[in-house]
Amino acid sequence: MKSNRPKRVALASVLSILVAIAAQAQTMIEIRSTQYVLPVSELATTKTYPDLLRIGCDAIEAQVLPNRGRLLSALGVRGGASFLHQSFTPEPMVLSSGLHAVEFGGYYLSIPWNTRDRQPYDLTYRIVENSAERAQVVLSGRDILKRAAAVSVVTMRRDRPVAEIRTTIANETAARTLREASFRDFALLSPMEEAEGIARLLLPSESVTVVDSADDWVGAKNVSVPWTPSLSQWSSVKGFYDVKAAAPPALPCFAMVYPRKHVALVKIWSPPGYFDSIEVITRGPAYTKEPGMGPYYRVSCVKNDLEIAPQAQTEFRTAFVVLQDVSENASLRELFERAALLVE
Repeated sequence: MKSNRPKRVALASVLSILVAIAAQAQTMIEIRSTQYVLPVSELATTKTYPDLLRIGCDAIEAQVLPNRGRLLSALGVRGGASFLHQSFTPEPMVLSSGLHAVEFGGYYLSIPWNTRDRQPYDLTYRIVENSAERAQVVLSGRDILKRAAAVSVVTMRRDRPVAEIRTTIANETAARTLREASFRDFALLSPMEEAEGIARLLLPSESVTVVDSADDWVGAKNVSVPWTPSLSQWSSVKGFYDVKAAAPPALPCFAMVYPRKHVALVKIWSPPGYFDSIEVITRGPAYTKEPGMGPYYRVSCVKNDLEIAPQAQTEFRTAFVVLQDVSENASLRELFERAALLVE
């Protein structure tokens, strides 16, 4: 009589393989290295086909581009366009200082910063968790000149439309205080519905101070003006402007609302008083007239006079929350209260 044991062993092996494949298919992070990305720096670490991490949740998906210093390169509803401007092959643009730079978009920090190339330094990354329920990536970088180290932990959960980022900046010196006159983070917000032009930016301030604008169309420099649809609604922007919130943020957030899609992207930070101001730079639809410019609002949260004692560190948290079923006239406070419920 023949034994069935070999068949059972073979069947068990096949089942084990299928279970392993199914478990792998449920993980949230996918790594691709097939996308060409313009190399700007001449660093040995800079790659032309860097790792691009794609993180998928039930409702949203994100991309992380460590090799260009992007904590987030894209973020959007699954299968939809990104709320964050993204460009892998940006053209050079001329800054007001006369220097050239390129803009890859996404979300990034001013530490560690490559002053020569006017870009964040390349970051290394380590995947801490990649399960069916949660994804967590640690991104690290060092500013050699400042002797500062930055570590950001990006976390996304399967059942939440949120990308959370916890950042720690440490002073590695033994005797010198790290001083940064203007520490910033940068979020490049896309109007997405560019053809309709009705996307609008909500700030936690009723007025802004003019830093600069083309032909002074916003107002004279250093003058406070109301934050009106002429500045906040994409189609109404007549040309270049650079403005700062006239007062400290009344709420620790700002938002981009897309009325036709009934969706909003809300950025929240904590501690609530960590950042002192918000600066917005855009060219609106006129970006097409200037080489290297793109369709985006560059919104930066600013911490003035950052000081970190020797061997000490500072920490803050940021969350990008995607809200659905948003009314056209939703207030920033309403969006903040909804978004805050989704952030741990």
